[in-house]
Amino acid sequence: MTAPVLDLEALAAALLPVTLAAGDAIMRHYAAGVSVVQKSDGSPTTAADADAEAIITAALVHLTPAITVVAEEAMEGSTAPAIADGVFWLVDPLDGTREFIGRTGQFTVNIALIQDGRPVLGIVYVPAERWMYWGTATGGAFRQQVWQGERAAGETLPAAPPSPQPSPLKGEGAGPRVRGSLCKDRPDVAPSPLRGEGDGQVLQPLQPCMLPQRLQLPATLMPPYRAVMSHSHGDRQGILTHFSRLPLGDIVRAGSSLKFCRVAEGAADFYPRLGPTMEWDTAAGQAVLEAAGGVVTRLDGTPFRYQKADWRNPGFVAFHPAIPVFGQIG
Repeated sequence: MTAPVLDLEALAAALLPVTLAAGDAIMRHYAAGVSVVQKSDGSPTTAADADAEAIITAALVHLTPAITVVAEEAMEGSTAPAIADGVFWLVDPLDGTREFIGRTGQFTVNIALIQDGRPVLGIVYVPAERWMYWGTATGGAFRQQVWQGERAAGETLPAAPPSPQPSPLKGEGAGPRVRGSLCKDRPDVAPSPLRGEGDGQVLQPLQPCMLPQRLQLPATLMPPYRAVMSHSHGDRQGILTHFSRLPLGDIVRAGSSLKFCRVAEGAADFYPRLGPTMEWDTAAGQAVLEAAGGVVTRLDGTPFRYQKADWRNPGFVAFHPAIPVFGQIG
């Protein structure tokens, strides 16, 4: 049977507001406080995970009824669903639940479309910082800071700040208008920063809605290379040992799939992961990075593929293509 021909840019454009709605649901829980349940594998989950997944799954079933949805919370204790033609959705409604519980702000909503074992569309949304990243195999990668249609409880509308024009990213032209821009019907004022309950934490203030910026990695890159590692899982010494011949400089810390986005936007150059992950943790970020010109492989340099029997990933490395990763592993 022939795989369906999909308009990836149209799908991404249709899913951006869905991703925003899932982020709104998460932020309502974030403002109200969370109760944590342990899943059978010992990892935490919250009502925010379930609410966001319900929003995304319903939209995907409506948008592409013939394409199977594999979503993290629904997979708890479930058998693998039937997948036709090697095309399916991978959803992590709240990637970085530990960051969500710890109130770091670095948690994401992840949606990816897999075709023939590789992610061809990915959306990563950081609701606490209001940054949206998306990319497709046919249309490139973009980022945009957005205004959410709903504000979390307790937010107010102050006087509008100046509307800065974002500087183009290194190696790109001015941010284009593309299908999927989220600037329609935005207000003239921006919500104030959210404050974490009881901890005095101030999250990044919302800026006026920006036009999308294209993400495209430059052709060359000089060492030392900046590695991005996890807040909660990063084995710094193990990574430095494993890649001991690679000239590494600053270490950038980030949570969830935001690490892929840090490489895609040029804030880091190299994201190594030695430990296991699940497919829904990585697919959306990989799609964004590869659409920006980056590379994701297994630690031995072989392709990093999807639709494994247990959905578990081996170690991998995501990097700027100018970095000579292989031949540099200790």
